Amino acid sequence: MTYVTKWLVAVPFVAVVALAIPGWVTGDWAWPLSGWAEALFSVLTVGMWLAATAFVDVGRPRQPVDLPRLMITAGLLLAVPVAVFDRVHGAESAVGLSVAGLVLCVAALALGLAARRSLGPAYSPHSTASPGQSLVTRGPYRWVRHPLYAAALLWAAGWPLILSSVWGAGVAAGLVTPAVLLRIRVEEALLLEKHGQAFAEYQHRSWRLLPFLY
Repeated sequence: MTYVTKWLVAVPFVAVVALAIPGWVTGDWAWPLSGWAEALFSVLTVGMWLAATAFVDVGRPRQPVDLPRLMITAGLLLAVPVAVFDRVHGAESAVGLSVAGLVLCVAALALGLAARRSLGPAYSPHSTASPGQSLVTRGPYRWVRHPLYAAALLWAAGWPLILSSVWGAGVAAGLVTPAVLLRIRVEEALLLEKHGQAFAEYQHRSWRLLPFLY
């Protein structure tokens, strides 16, 4: 796959997920324009999948599709029709839930960007430990060993809540959470093997995902 073909595939896919599926569920192709929450949900859906595409490095050998990646993809895809259906046919919209969802999304973006910046060249979208890669303990990594995954969980819970959809948030978080926990188990084993005592000491002074909780 080349850089051009990557985007030739991604753009129609994003249009289907963010526009066609909601239009099919609601029977209204202008549904994204029916309110601020609908518009924001649609914009964030487009942005989420375009950002995921941007992180695909076509110059690297293709990695086999693993279970966690499938679960994350399934959760983010299924949450769209569930959240939209819940918005249209479910309980009445709650502004408080929409605002809470927006706050979680902003927190997820802030944490994710801070973690990505702290990683620098050590960043990899795959559960691997590259040769010569140093152990990153700066920025949010000072307190949490997996802030990118913490950001993903905040996003999975908050993004469907913009539509006041508890069901959508449950579907997204319900699939993303176990996938993240599986990845953490694999990655920590790799990091412990690579960095040995340094990573063991880092484990003792930091939290996996949530400070003071986990």
